[in-house]
Amino acid sequence: MWNPFKKKISPEEAYKSNFFLAFDFIPMVIGLYNDRKIEENALSDIDKWKGFLQKKLKIDMKFDWDNTHISTTDVNNNPDLFITLIRFSEPHVMAAPKAGIILGSRNKHHARFFTLECSLGGNMVCECVGKNHSNHGITLQDSDDLTSFLTTVLKIANVMPNNNNSNGLKILYFYMKSKMTENQDALLEETPLILPVEKVNLDQDEVLQVKYNIRVWPVFVLVDNNGKEIHRWQGLSKGDKINSDLRTLINK
Repeated sequence: MWNPFKKKISPEEAYKSNFFLAFDFIPMVIGLYNDRKIEENALSDIDKWKGFLQKKLKIDMKFDWDNTHISTTDVNNNPDLFITLIRFSEPHVMAAPKAGIILGSRNKHHARFFTLECSLGGNMVCECVGKNHSNHGITLQDSDDLTSFLTTVLKIANVMPNNNNSNGLKILYFYMKSKMTENQDALLEETPLILPVEKVNLDQDEVLQVKYNIRVWPVFVLVDNNGKEIHRWQGLSKGDKINSDLRTLINK
């Protein structure tokens, strides 16, 4: 119901609050989700955002919640993946976030956040990882229909379609508690792997260590449903390199 006594949020206030939501708050929430400190519903429940901002962070900003819309759906033919779409309130001026997409994996309990930002000649597709903000070099035509944004995000994330050749395949990730492992985990947070990953602590599982002849770490071993080794990656490995190799191996 319209309230004639409610003070209207100015364009400057709306811009500042949208900027804060897109580049500070939502990446923080995703970090909490990836650390398994919150569950999926916290990514799409705007009422939880309001309460957290007011009671925990005590942010002195005015948010246009009435014109900020959030919806969540599953990715077609892949019930593991979910998408949370955020439409930010106006003004949609230069460098302002117009929309955002959280792409998450339920099995991995991991999510990534992409933004659609107003720019010259269209809207830029970027990705936020913590405080880092990466421009993917893709500009889309300005439109209220966000289908092209969604399609672009799925391509960037290298979401693997259902493929019978990948049935039963998984990756064994051999590690030990160390700085090297922390560095490797950070690389995987940037680009999660497109197949299920089973972590194997070398301090606790000598059977698999001997079976796969693991002498150093980190090591990633691709195995079939019988545990037969198909391929391995040894040493610090970027997720996009492993994913690229996986597509080649799976589609042979």
